[in-house]
Amino acid sequence: MINYQKTFAEYAIRNRDLFIPEYIKGLKGQKRIDDSLLVHNFFENEARANFDRFRDFTEILETVLAQGDTIIIDIQGFASPLSNPDYNLHLTNRRIATVYNMFVTYAGGFFLYRPFPGRPGEFLGYYKPDNTGQLKFSRKPNGENASKYKGPAAEDTKNLRTSIYDVRASRERRVEISGIKILRTKCKIQSD
Repeated sequence: MINYQKTFAEYAIRNRDLFIPEYIKGLKGQKRIDDSLLVHNFFENEARANFDRFRDFTEILETVLAQGDTIIIDIQGFASPLSNPDYNLHLTNRRIATVYNMFVTYAGGFFLYRPFPGRPGEFLGYYKPDNTGQLKFSRKPNGENASKYKGPAAEDTKNLRTSIYDVRASRERRVEISGIKILRTKCKIQSD
């Protein structure tokens, strides 16, 4: 099962090492250095930081669910406009599936609803495949429709520097948790 952690690890390292030389090809001097740093910083300071925030969120989610809260997580997928719209729609569905699969496989299936070992009739976990458990998911594949990086440069298959290796194009190829709804909360907020 492909999940976000596995694809991120492969994506961040492989693409950083591929994108930098491709993006700076033909450049010289300070422009070459600046553009190299731009791509490097994107992978290290944006992509990796977002992955780390996702892992932190997953750990917090354990605590919130353990308090009895029911949570709906809205997941959106995005794509750059380089490929055809049907392909991009399927691609954004696959991106969403990697995040969903990470929840399903997290900590050996911690979130999955399952029988409690040695206690007949009792169950552990929060997510049921029919989306009726305490943890629910809403999916929104956007394809390229929500892309902010549009126009000839973003769609030019002959200019890979702008359509693939540009940081603006990379930012469009993402999945994000766009909303979290707590339907029943037992959290107590203390004020000073």
